[in-house]
Amino acid sequence: METNRLKLLPPSMEHQPLMLEAILESQDELAVYLPWVPNALTEAESIENTQQAINNFENFEGELRYSIIEKSTKRFLGAIGLIIRDKTIPYFEIGYWMRSSSVGNGFISEA
Repeated sequence: METNRLKLLPPSMEHQPLMLEAILESQDELAVYLPWVPNALTEAESIENTQQAINNFENFEGELRYSIIEKSTKRFLGAIGLIIRDKTIPYFEIGYWMRSSSVGNGFISEA
């Protein structure tokens, strides 16, 4: 999926190092709201998390997370996704996070 400024891409190992960089940059701000942050700060944890996200996407379960990439710079900005709460209703929750240095530019609203 694309907007004027952004690409929303399914999870991939290609973006894993960029995601880890964004989480490390933003860990103090993200940890206030997102309980998973302390468990996502090493390369091994990030690889495991990315593989789980890929599996979730392939099996349509858990969370369907997209990487938010700025088209002009190819910079990893954050993630947005649907958290599957109940497929039978269907009931989904939207979750997102943005790297600290990119907050305030309307990227989440655009995503």
